[in-house]
Amino acid sequence: MPLADYQNALAYPENMMVAQSYRGGRESQVYYFLGTAYEKWGKIKKQKKCGNFRLPGGKIHSSRKSFLQALSLNKLGKSNEATEIFDGLVRTGKTET
Repeated sequence: MPLADYQNALAYPENMMVAQSYRGGRESQVYYFLGTAYEKWGKIKKQKKCGNFRLPGGKIHSSRKSFLQALSLNKLGKSNEATEIFDGLVRTGKTET
């Protein structure tokens, strides 16, 4: 897939009549895959920038965003931080069922 396709996935269409989601929509997923592409192409600095994305909306929590953030941290060699997030997701899943 061309890099432009990944980058375009982050662009919000100008013809939309509503504002971009304050929760970021699928932004975290796009950053994860963009970082994975940079990793494959050997562009480590750009990969790290994608892997360290901030979660839009600050305190908004989403299990999907947390999961993707943990995957990104794992790829960046931050396995302890990733494990904390994965463990938190498991705890949440057990208490919410």
